[in-house]
Amino acid sequence: MAELPWLRTRNSRIVDLNGNDVVLKGVNIADPEAIYRDRHRVDLLDIADRVYFDLGCKVVRIPVTPEDFYGYGYGFLHQQDTYFHRYLKPLVDYCADIGLYAIVDMHYVDGEPFVDDKPSFGYLDKKDQAFEFWSYIAPKFREYSNVIFDIYNEPVQPRSTDPWEGPYDWATWKNELAQPIVNLIRRHAPQNLILVGGPNYCLEMAGAATDPVLDPKNDPPSIVYVTHTYPGHDPGRRIANVLNPIVDQVPVFVSEWGFEQGAGRVVHGTANEFGKELIDYLNRHNLGWTAWVYDNVWTSRMVNAKWSLLGDVDPEKYPIEYNGRMGGFVKRHL
Repeated sequence: MAELPWLRTRNSRIVDLNGNDVVLKGVNIADPEAIYRDRHRVDLLDIADRVYFDLGCKVVRIPVTPEDFYGYGYGFLHQQDTYFHRYLKPLVDYCADIGLYAIVDMHYVDGEPFVDDKPSFGYLDKKDQAFEFWSYIAPKFREYSNVIFDIYNEPVQPRSTDPWEGPYDWATWKNELAQPIVNLIRRHAPQNLILVGGPNYCLEMAGAATDPVLDPKNDPPSIVYVTHTYPGHDPGRRIANVLNPIVDQVPVFVSEWGFEQGAGRVVHGTANEFGKELIDYLNRHNLGWTAWVYDNVWTSRMVNAKWSLLGDVDPEKYPIEYNGRMGGFVKRHL
């Protein structure tokens, strides 16, 4: 197994053990079980090859769905050993072999699925499940220098009964779930870098600068704060509005961003309307990111049914696809 450098933080930067800046750029993939069961023409290791060798990614984010919300028979928690040994470990091992950092993401999206048009859960409704997830995962990867832990994909509100449009409370998120999860992970895995989001789909991040999550094992803390951004995610909020309060004070990583013209309210957008402004901001602040998503089912899609990049076309001949599909756009900026 090739050993990538362990990652740390210094001031507002991610660094290696020699203090050199590390800017990780890559993509998200679909849940490994979904790839194994449902995706044709590729297998899990082929996906890793494609994102590393074809795209040039330095990191891949792996969304691990804890529960079977949609009746497909998926989910980590009801088959932990099977999921780990059949899907997750082979993929992470192969990433380590080829020199690819792997973010293991506990992929809850608060409130999905909706029941009778109402959110089905909030993040505190999944507290026990989160502790069960990380009690299993953290010790398994404690010796993997290429593994980064993303503690909770998209928290929104504490309970499904809370007002879904805010106000959003950083202190409740931090004290009731984020800090306890970090403490739990550190009991098992003292070295791995940890990613921490925040309320409202990781858009309310100002508290990271004023009331940061503590790292009981590392000083400075090996904790990085994440946001997600899409054209229709809380419309009117641009990346600068979300990150300016924290970007020069704490380490920041954008673990999801994407667009796909005509694909629905949240992700509907184009390179000209959304992508270029985002990339300009990320480059100006030298921030790492993982685009969502290198898949042909989940939106915002980067590839078609044959796993060819969408939008990787001649802009003069195919200006609509070039502007409205993100596969080629992501490749050009990796």
